[in-house]
Amino acid sequence: MFYAEQTNSHFNKYKLRWEYDGTNTPTPFQSIPDTFWWCFVTIATVGYGDKFPTSDAGKVVACLTMFLALISLSLPIVLIGNSFVDVINESERKKRKKENKMFKESGQPSLLLTKQIRDLTSDVEKLDSTLREMEYILENYMAEHAKKKKKARKADDNKIY
Repeated sequence: MFYAEQTNSHFNKYKLRWEYDGTNTPTPFQSIPDTFWWCFVTIATVGYGDKFPTSDAGKVVACLTMFLALISLSLPIVLIGNSFVDVINESERKKRKKENKMFKESGQPSLLLTKQIRDLTSDVEKLDSTLREMEYILENYMAEHAKKKKKARKADDNKIY
């Protein structure tokens, strides 16, 4: 970034700073360590805005830095998240297998059936709750949409042609 931003600037040996050509305006990137600050802030997706590229080459470098930072942060997060879900699913599968084995060994198939019915009932209750939430959201959306449509129609009726 430091070198990309120096493409349209010169070093003012009297003021000891980099300035844009034709102006006395200093560039935001005065040194390589100073540019590291911008790089760390950009990679961390904080973006304070205290330093930003102004040359075309600097903007290209900035876009590449942001894109690579996004990829390098998002890929490990997705992989770790998927691994976490896999571990939880495997743990639940082992738990169900152990419970089913215990019920089968007890010689009471009715207990196994009761457990399965309990699990299905719980799943149905969760789905029912989700359905009620979705209906509520849809009703609110439709009511808001009707209000906006009525307001727009009223505003259209009030127009003077």
